[in-house]
Amino acid sequence: MLPQENRALFLGVAIVILILLKNLVAYGNATLLAWIYGHSGDRLRRQLTKSLLDADSLFLSREPPHRVLNAISNESWRAADAVGNLLAISVAASASLIFVIFLFALSPTLTVVVLSGLILVQGAIQRLTANFRRQGEVVAAKNKSLAARMLHLVEGWRLIRLYGRQDMESDRFAGNSDEVRQAVFSLSRGQAALGPLTEVAYSLIFFMAALIAWRIGIPFPVVATFIVMLYRLQPQVRSIQTALAQLRGWSGSLDEVAWLSRAGTGAGGRTTSSSGPRPVKSRLKDRIALEDVDFRYGATDEGGLKSVDFVIPAGRATAIIGRSGSGKSTVVALLCGLYRPTRGRVTVDGRDLMDEDLAGWLSRVAVVGPELDLIEGSVEENIRYGDPHADRAAIERAAERADASDFIKSLPGGYSYEVGHRGSNLSAGQRQRIALSRALVRDPDVLILDEATNAMDVMSEVTILDMLRKLPGGLTTIIISHTAAVISSCDEYILLFDGRVAASGSTEGFDTARLMSLLHPEPLRPGNVEGKRTGLVGQNE
Repeated sequence: MLPQENRALFLGVAIVILILLKNLVAYGNATLLAWIYGHSGDRLRRQLTKSLLDADSLFLSREPPHRVLNAISNESWRAADAVGNLLAISVAASASLIFVIFLFALSPTLTVVVLSGLILVQGAIQRLTANFRRQGEVVAAKNKSLAARMLHLVEGWRLIRLYGRQDMESDRFAGNSDEVRQAVFSLSRGQAALGPLTEVAYSLIFFMAALIAWRIGIPFPVVATFIVMLYRLQPQVRSIQTALAQLRGWSGSLDEVAWLSRAGTGAGGRTTSSSGPRPVKSRLKDRIALEDVDFRYGATDEGGLKSVDFVIPAGRATAIIGRSGSGKSTVVALLCGLYRPTRGRVTVDGRDLMDEDLAGWLSRVAVVGPELDLIEGSVEENIRYGDPHADRAAIERAAERADASDFIKSLPGGYSYEVGHRGSNLSAGQRQRIALSRALVRDPDVLILDEATNAMDVMSEVTILDMLRKLPGGLTTIIISHTAAVISSCDEYILLFDGRVAASGSTEGFDTARLMSLLHPEPLRPGNVEGKRTGLVGQNE
C-alpha cells in the first residue's frame, strides 16, 4: 500500500508511462505500416518494370507508351494504397472480432440484434457504392488521357513550337486536367458521403439496442458496458467499410496494373528472358534464311509478310530494299527473333530461330536504326551500352571503325561529353556514328543497319560500309537503305513489295536508275517482275 502523500505522484508517473507506451506503440505501428507500404510499392514497381522489360515484343509494338507510363508512374501508387487498405482491413477485422466476443459474453441477444443491424447497413452500403467501380474506371481512363497529353508535350515540343500551337496545346491540357479533376471529385464525393451516412445508421443501431435492452429488462450496468463496447467497435467497422469502398473506387487503377503485369504474353511476339544459360557466342557459318514466311500483325494482312522466301549468306553484305510499308521493318524484327512467324520459319545455319535462346541470339546481333536513340549520358557511356564490359581501348576501336573518332576527340571533354536527351547535343550524323560505334563494340556476328547512315553524306556512308567489309571474322551485314551508292556497295539485294519478295540477286552490274524508278512514284506490280530480276542487273548476272 502506497503512502497517501506518494499516491498522487505514483498515479501521475503511471499515467505518463502509459501514455508514453501507448504513443510508442502507435509510432511503431505507423512506422511498420509505412515500411510495408513503401516496400509493397517498391516491389510492385519493380515487378511492373520487369514485366515491361520481359514483355512480348508484339505487345510492346502495339500498346501506346502513355498507357504503360501511366500504369507504372500513377496507378502503381493506387495498387500500393490497396495493399495498405488490405492490411488495415485485416487489423480492423481482428479488433472487431475481439469486441464481438466481449459483446456476446455480455448479452447474446443484444449482440445478435447489433450484428443484424450491421449486416443491413453493409447491404445498404454495397448498393450505395455499386457505381464506385465504374467511377474508378473513369478516373483511370482520364488519367491515361492526361498521361498521353503530358507525353506529347514533352516529346513534341519542337513540333508545337514550330507550328505555333502553344495556346492550343495549353487549352487541350487544361481540358484533360479538368476531366481528371471532375472524375476524381465525383468519386471522392461519393466516398465522403459514406462516413456521415454510416454514423447515422450506427446511431440508430445504438438506439435500437438500448430500447430492446430496456424492453427485455437487461440490467443497466450491462447495458452501459455493452454500449461502451459497441461504441469502441464502431470505428473498426467503419474502417473496414471505408477501405472496401476505396478498393472499389481503385478498381480501374488495379485493372491497369494487372494489365501491365501480364504484359502481352502469348500475343505473337517473343520475350528476351532466358530460362537457361546463354550459349557460347559463335560466328554464323552458313546463312540466315526466311523459309516461306507469313506474318500478320492482326486480323488483317496490312503491314505483314506473305510467302517470303530468301537467303542471307554469311560473311556478306545484303541490302533489303523496298518502298515504305513493303515489310522491311517486319523482316528485321523477324531476323532479330522478336516476332514469331505466322507460318514458315526463320533459320540460322539450318536451325529454327524459334528453338534458339533469344537472349543468346541477340547477343550475336547488333542493330542500328532511327528508333534506337542514344541514352542520356556521356559519349563513352553510350558506346559502352553495347557491351557493359568493354574497356576504353575497345570503345575507341569501335569509334574508329564507325568513323566517329575524329569528331569525338574534337568535342569538349571528348568521350566524357554529355550527349543530352536522345543525343540532342549532337548533329544527326554524329548521333548515327555513335549509334554505329555502340553496335560495333559488341563485336557482333550479324550487323543490321536500318536506315542507319541516312544522315551522313554519301562519301561517309560508302567509307563506313567499305570498312565494315574489311573487318576480320566475316561480319554478316544487312542494310536497309534507299541510297543507290550504299546498295551498290553490297554483295546481294532483296527487293520487297507489298510484303512479298519481288526480286533478289547479286548487285554486280546494278542498274541504279532502274532502282530509283522502282522505289519512287511509278507504281510497281509483281506482274512487272521478270523472273526474279526486274531489270536491276545486267545480262552478265
